[in-house]
Amino acid sequence: MSRFTSLWVSIRSSLWFVPTTIVAGSIALAVVLVELEKYYDFQWASEYPLLFGAGAEGSRGMLSTIAGSMITVAGVTFSLTISALVTASGQYTSRILRNFMRDRSNQFVLGAFVGIFAYCLVVLRTIRGGGEATFVPSFAVFVGLLLSLLGIGVLVFFIHHIATSIQASTIIARITEETLSAIEIHYPGTLAEAHGTREAVPEGESPFRGAVEAAAMGYVQRIDTEAILDIGREHGAVVSMNLRPGEFVAEGAALMWIDAGATVDDGVLRRLRSAVSIRRFRTIDEEFSFGIRQLVDIAIKALSPGINDTTTAIMCIDHLGAVLGRLASREMPLVHRSADGRAVLFTRGPGFDDILDSAIDQIRNSAGRNVAVLTHLVRAITSAATCTASPSRSQCLEHHLRLVVRHADGAIAVDHDRALFATALDGAIAALG
Repeated sequence: MSRFTSLWVSIRSSLWFVPTTIVAGSIALAVVLVELEKYYDFQWASEYPLLFGAGAEGSRGMLSTIAGSMITVAGVTFSLTISALVTASGQYTSRILRNFMRDRSNQFVLGAFVGIFAYCLVVLRTIRGGGEATFVPSFAVFVGLLLSLLGIGVLVFFIHHIATSIQASTIIARITEETLSAIEIHYPGTLAEAHGTREAVPEGESPFRGAVEAAAMGYVQRIDTEAILDIGREHGAVVSMNLRPGEFVAEGAALMWIDAGATVDDGVLRRLRSAVSIRRFRTIDEEFSFGIRQLVDIAIKALSPGINDTTTAIMCIDHLGAVLGRLASREMPLVHRSADGRAVLFTRGPGFDDILDSAIDQIRNSAGRNVAVLTHLVRAITSAATCTASPSRSQCLEHHLRLVVRHADGAIAVDHDRALFATALDGAIAALG
């Protein structure tokens, strides 16, 4: 993912960008409408007095009322958003807070109210009456009235949206959609279509000696492999990188290693460091496994004694099965090579077995005697296994299926529950052949 794309992801996740853009547009609209009426006398008030004949005092009063109401509603909207964030964080997991922040609907609603407020202020200061040279931008005032009606509709929409967005089904579905989209971007090729090698760094004595140290502390968010490849080809260096997006790195720790035969200066080291983006948070766009982490966290929270929400945990497991099924059919290369075929950059990409461990292990351990959760784990694993033709990935999935069976044998004590689990297991065995 390019640096520009990474910057755009950060801007899009903020609460200020869309509202600021709407405010700027509202101010520009107000200026344009006032200037048009200043230079072109449209005679709005005389031709349509019921719509445009408010007069200077009436226009001032109406715009003042609209501006005051909109800024008040904007404050209420912000309070409701914060309340929804607190509720979702306590009920599900704090890692979904950025999902609410980047919600375009929330950003638009907040921007609409402050935008109408800014529009009314700009038009209000242009109205002249009384002893001054009378000037009332009738059409601009009328547009302010229309925008206030639009604000009422936006408020009704926001109440509906905020009530819908904190529902477990909506949160889980949105995380799953973003995760699937990220998988499509990072791993577009299927196993049948993919070409190239999956070799890792050669075994034996490591040729890598020089370390490129991190200049900051945080999570690896983006690795510009194309930039590192260009640097390696330019200086005849072979680079090995053991970090991957989502991992934490301390300041001064090794980001990557350069082979001992390469000669690099401080400028090259700075270029290599700039190819790795380190920030305080993780995002699904640049690290699809963070979406899996969110689904797992929600499931674990739902299975905790304080929440005890089996239905939410089952929804997470079902969506995890869909994500794992998509991932099981995609090529996940572990090495990048230069155009001439010579190895230039070795990376430790996320292995399918590692992702499978992070998706299933904690949920299985938290399931306890919950036969419904264990049954859906079997179905999710089976669903993912039917999506891949890779023997190694099928073995990984079957390994986790055996772990679930072993857990169920030790946890389920009631014969009726054992029969339910055995029925689900028989279906899994039949599906897997």
